[in-house]
Amino acid sequence: MVQVGDGYQLVTRPELHAYVEKLHQDRGREHTLSQAALETLSIVAYYQPVTKARIEGIRGVNSDHVLGMLLDRGLIQEAGRSGGPGRPVLYATSNAFLEYFGLRDLKDLPDLEALKRPHARGGSPP
Repeated sequence: MVQVGDGYQLVTRPELHAYVEKLHQDRGREHTLSQAALETLSIVAYYQPVTKARIEGIRGVNSDHVLGMLLDRGLIQEAGRSGGPGRPVLYATSNAFLEYFGLRDLKDLPDLEALKRPHARGGSPP
């Protein structure tokens, strides 16, 4: 049992991984996320609660399809409405997001400022 978000999750012992993985594959559901989905999910995780307009402003492309897919998978959820014009929907990550990435809570995400600095990733400045 491991703590995830506000609750706990039952997990399998590592030595049984191969058996559980085989059972999971038989379900036939695609579990990988596209680059667009990962980008969108990252924006939601770091800027939540966030509107679709802000997500699209950061990404520079329409995000309707990706947001729909992330909502369908339960990785994000509607977190209310903004007080701005038109009262747009606000998006936030869900407990399924924490489970998917093996996080206890959002504090376990890497520091955004450290990710922005090229030397923090071992690269050289452009």
